[in-house]
Amino acid sequence: MKEIEALEKQVNELNTQYNEQFSVWWKLKDELTGKLGETSSCKCKKVLFLQRSRGPSGGMYDNVQKVGECETKVIKTSGEIAKAQKTGRDATVNAIEGREGLGKSMADQQHLHKLMSQKPQVDALSETKGHLEHIVKDRQQKLAKYKTTNADIRKHLKELDDTLEKCGC
Repeated sequence: MKEIEALEKQVNELNTQYNEQFSVWWKLKDELTGKLGETSSCKCKKVLFLQRSRGPSGGMYDNVQKVGECETKVIKTSGEIAKAQKTGRDATVNAIEGREGLGKSMADQQHLHKLMSQKPQVDALSETKGHLEHIVKDRQQKLAKYKTTNADIRKHLKELDDTLEKCGC
């Protein structure tokens, strides 16, 4: 249970970091798209190349949109999974607590013994732990990917700004 609580805390911390990086990515994407839109009147070859390679008609913009949509779905699904797991754990604890109070008759004692068997609980906790470990690993990978992507977009923004400054557009 302590390991699961620690993993849940780690998932929450990673989700916070992930959300921050996602917000940075979203702002950078909008800034890049806006700057590329401003270059539409520029006739410089270098700016035209930058527009084609990174602009709304290029593959990068399409990929950015697809990633954004996918990440929104992942965030929603991850939240639903976490909520369902918490609801299941709470229901199990409540059911066990409620059954303990009714354990006066022999039939209730036998039923309670089945419910209190530690093997199913341990198996369920092990499964939950495995899921949480997978979520932690996945979230760490996505967080690293967003940090890399954000650095790349910043580099492209600087390159675009430098190019625009040199050509005077």
